[in-house]
Amino acid sequence: MRTVRRIAPAVAAVVPSERTYLLSFGGRQGNAYLHWPIAPLPPGTPSDVSRAQGGRGYAEEAGVR
Repeated sequence: MRTVRRIAPAVAAVVPSERTYLLSFGGRQGNAYLHWPIAPLPPGTPSDVSRAQGGRGYAEEAGVR
């Protein structure tokens, strides 16, 4: 996670964003894996779209389970 925290400001310097989300996803079944996406939130994104901060993610709103 330290590496991801070092990379996130570099992404923010290149990609205009109001906020940058650091997420982690992983699993132990089959081949163990871990993903750390760095997700910049574009400027001007309406607050109803950026609700992920409140615990409700984009995938859930799109019907992805």
